[in-house]
Amino acid sequence: MDDNNPVEEIPAHVQKRIDDGIKIMNDYKISLVNNQTLLTQSPASLNTINTQLRNVSANTKYYIASLDTPTNSDEGFSIYITNLTTVLKPWNPDVTTQLRYWCEKIFESGSFSKISNNSSNQPQIMPAK
Repeated sequence: MDDNNPVEEIPAHVQKRIDDGIKIMNDYKISLVNNQTLLTQSPASLNTINTQLRNVSANTKYYIASLDTPTNSDEGFSIYITNLTTVLKPWNPDVTTQLRYWCEKIFESGSFSKISNNSSNQPQIMPAK
């Protein structure tokens, strides 16, 4: 390793929190998609779910940054946020940064399937601070 460009691996316990957060986001996304699209394949329903996923992304990123639950959230979103809280506390910059990144990938990718965190089986490297 070059001493002029040091890197740190994310500790295993922090990576587990990130992976758990990704799973929580994926599970919530799949439940939203299933609720909206299992009974219909109409284009209007697909447009509605895309808008809903973008709103969930914006609200999730807001929550990750502030830990303030949006006031207009429904019961399902409240449960999702409660589950996400378990991986966000105690605060860790690696967790919040990675979960904001994955939030965009999961909810804004345009895909209706789960997004895979292929790197979870590989060592994680973050720039030194």
